[in-house]
Amino acid sequence: MQELQLLKTDFGVDSFKLDAGEFNWLPENSRLRGFDNRSNPGWYANAWADFGIRLDPLRRRQEVRVGFRAQHLPLTVRAIDKDSHWGLDNGLKAMVTSALLHCLIGYNFHLPDMVGGNAYCEGPDGLDGNCYPDRELYIRWLQATVLMPSLQLSVPPWHYDEEVVNISRRLLAIRSEPRFRDNMKSALADLLANGDPLLRPMWWLKDGRPGSADQFLLGRSILAAPVLEPGAKSRTVHFPSGRWRPWFAPEDGSQDIVGPQEKDVTVPLDSVAAFWLVE
Repeated sequence: MQELQLLKTDFGVDSFKLDAGEFNWLPENSRLRGFDNRSNPGWYANAWADFGIRLDPLRRRQEVRVGFRAQHLPLTVRAIDKDSHWGLDNGLKAMVTSALLHCLIGYNFHLPDMVGGNAYCEGPDGLDGNCYPDRELYIRWLQATVLMPSLQLSVPPWHYDEEVVNISRRLLAIRSEPRFRDNMKSALADLLANGDPLLRPMWWLKDGRPGSADQFLLGRSILAAPVLEPGAKSRTVHFPSGRWRPWFAPEDGSQDIVGPQEKDVTVPLDSVAAFWLVE
């Protein structure tokens, strides 16, 4: 720990990403002082997360990818690596469901891994770093994660073209808008007061349609319905009770949607299926 602290004082390092931490990385028959590994190997993950918070108990910018009964620690918890494809088998769809699961079980400062997936190639050259996510997949992934508590860009938008750069700028600007920030503040207040997760499945609302597993709520006022199918230009959205305004719609209310209802909405690549609860 002392050596890591020197990186902060001598080189201006802000914080640390503590990768790994799973018990299976330990040597066989290893023993940890103070822990009974044989009866509960999860305690190693707990010790790893606790080490992370002790590195910087004031700034609390640390990131881990493991935790065992560590919901009380103010750490960013990253999801396991996702593959660069669309499917529920560890692709884009699984990114959405795993984010909801993390928040529901108490790991609300969730990081859904890098936009576009891990960009690994398949086969013998799987870690050569030269495989990039499909362009459309990258944009749809960013549209989903921009409406989550945090996001990570490792493949830069300028790897693709100027249009992707402009779309990325437009989407990322959502997070600095007052309505987004105010909603996050109220969501954090709900978390502290009632334990309500930051990301909420649709069944969290009384008329939220339990089967809408590919939609979610960020706090009270933002409804996200990301496009998760390749080539799709629209999707069906279930709107709970209330007046919902598309994020980039004019403020005159001409495009507001009153729920509860289901409605097909158009979602071009340069937009986002996000809706703001007006009333």
